[in-house]
Amino acid sequence: MLGFSMCKTTKKAKPVEVNQPVEVKETQITTPSVTPVAEPIKEEVVVKEEPKKAEPNPDDLRKQVVNEVNAIAEEMVFELGKAQLNGEALKKLDAIANFIKKNPGLDFNIIGYTCDKGSEDANNVLFIQRSTYVKNQLINRGVKSENIKESKGIGSKQPLYVNNSETRSKNRTVRFELSR
Repeated sequence: MLGFSMCKTTKKAKPVEVNQPVEVKETQITTPSVTPVAEPIKEEVVVKEEPKKAEPNPDDLRKQVVNEVNAIAEEMVFELGKAQLNGEALKKLDAIANFIKKNPGLDFNIIGYTCDKGSEDANNVLFIQRSTYVKNQLINRGVKSENIKESKGIGSKQPLYVNNSETRSKNRTVRFELSR
């Protein structure tokens, strides 16, 4: 319901005649000024993908493991005419055992070497004793016997180093190769 209020006026309004011109004032309608809102900054995040590394060749990885095991074995030198290791050489066996255990999918052959001192018959027995000793020591250190396929020897016929006074002792050692 519409309500009217009555107010008292002191002046009388002039009557407007019908057909009399009426003065209309123009009023300007303004809209409130609107401050433009800044659009959010769109930042493109570009994620650079690192180039994919080529899958390592399994043969290369196997060779690398053998090279690392042999680098340790190179520091294991047997005493002249002996098939047992002692001191620091035994610690090297611990390192080799750990390496082989970390790579359980690889099977190894152990090859025994001798220097040219002693008879050929004695050296033929000695290189087998050395490779068998190392195999047994690795198994005692937790390497699975399945991972050591063969222990064999080459002896002094194919030395790793020239048999002279400087390098002869380096031939009293073992090396590892991957079993086929």
